[in-house]
Amino acid sequence: MATLSVGEKLFILRTHHGISENEFGSIAGTDSQIVKAVERGEIAYTEVQERRLRKRLRLEGLPLSKEECAVSKEDLYRCRDFIRGGNLTEARKIYESMVNISYLEPCDPDMVLLFRMFEAQMLIAEGDYDTAKDKLDDARDYMDRANKENRYHYNYSLGLLGCFQGDYDSGTAFFEKAYEILNDNKDILPEDDVRLYYNITMCYTYIGKPYKAIFFTDKTLRMYPEDRKVNHHLNLGIGLAINYIKVNRLSEAEKLFDKHMVKAKSTKDGVYIGRVSFGLGYLFEIRENWDLAIDYFNQALKYLPKDTDNYFASLFHKICCIIKNKKFSSAEREINKAQDLCSTNELWIIYFEAIEYYLALSRRMATPNEVACKYIEVVAIPHFRQNHDHFIALEFCKLLSRHYDKIVQSKKASKIKSVINDIYEWIFCW
Repeated sequence: MATLSVGEKLFILRTHHGISENEFGSIAGTDSQIVKAVERGEIAYTEVQERRLRKRLRLEGLPLSKEECAVSKEDLYRCRDFIRGGNLTEARKIYESMVNISYLEPCDPDMVLLFRMFEAQMLIAEGDYDTAKDKLDDARDYMDRANKENRYHYNYSLGLLGCFQGDYDSGTAFFEKAYEILNDNKDILPEDDVRLYYNITMCYTYIGKPYKAIFFTDKTLRMYPEDRKVNHHLNLGIGLAINYIKVNRLSEAEKLFDKHMVKAKSTKDGVYIGRVSFGLGYLFEIRENWDLAIDYFNQALKYLPKDTDNYFASLFHKICCIIKNKKFSSAEREINKAQDLCSTNELWIIYFEAIEYYLALSRRMATPNEVACKYIEVVAIPHFRQNHDHFIALEFCKLLSRHYDKIVQSKKASKIKSVINDIYEWIFCW
């Protein structure tokens, strides 16, 4: 449909509006024979005639010719770029200047659908998720006959919606579908979409699949021009280092963190310093250097805003290190403080209740503690996995496994080892 001539498009629109050839000719100031000839592509309307017909069909300023369509598509992608850059005022100006594009649907459904995809992305960026979902639900019926470009943007938009609503599993699945379409059809977009790779990287980091996250981080960094890397180097760099730790590439992680710490201190950005400090704390936790890990977590807590996920994660890992360092009384005091801090945060309440039971088992590994075991197994581990904290889930599973071995509960030990294998399969399967 996108290759139709102006005459063919006018024919579709004329019949869509139920206008006869004679009436069309009368509006254009010509006869029905001329109308037929134009619609067959034999001749073209004069500029005056075409202007009259556009006005009658409410197409003034809307694209019919190949050249006009190219300009309109450029405008749509400018709108998309403003959305991605966070300039929603400029994006909405372009959107409102093109809102009548829906009149073209009978003759250029692909152009109209592209407009709707970017409209949905703008609504997502503005936080109007319900309206965006309605727009995308309406578009679903068109996907079977949509071109590849629109199928790409449809899946990309659904990926964004999932992530903005906190459904990262759904977001990842739709981004992957967009990636498959793009990978199979390299020429469907004006440029290779680096933002897609960035979003997939963040999704795999969040849902705890480090190998995939590293793969897409490498692709993203190769595609970003140096001047654009600055805008995303924090998330990409710190995320990459964290994923290196998870796959035991510790030296590479340390080099990245050291590099980012220099940058963070030079910019005097407290949150940046806090996030890098957390990463270094996590690194030395894995290396079992508990004192140094605790020092870095304390530094993170000094810089990170309170009542944020990064703050609570630093506090949680700090307490884990204190317990592993066998300073149980100190850990108990820290847990009490943490529970007071997160008393209204449902997500983190369970984390700090779980660490209380983790402490109880660690203190007396050879003493049966049915209450602690039940809470960790039935509440804590499923909660961690649901929130994609698979490595924390593993930590608690391993503690339970050691405890069950100590108290000679072989069936329970076998059951928890099965959960451990399941978690490893999730983390490391490609």
